[in-house]
Amino acid sequence: MDSDDRIERLESVITHLQKQVFDLDSVVVLQQRVIDSLQRDVKRLAINSQSMQDSLYERRSPEEERPPHY
Repeated sequence: MDSDDRIERLESVITHLQKQVFDLDSVVVLQQRVIDSLQRDVKRLAINSQSMQDSLYERRSPEEERPPHY
């Protein structure tokens, strides 16, 4: 194997690796967008859940309570 063949082979490998790095970078960027979106959704759900729990456990005076037969 002469040096020209070896250089050509190395260039081919480098080109292939560069493409893989580019493809993986695109995947990482997409995954980060999905993670950011999911984090916003989870935060919103946690706030809504807490708000619902707070409203369920509000203390009411006996005058505000409806009798069971209503």
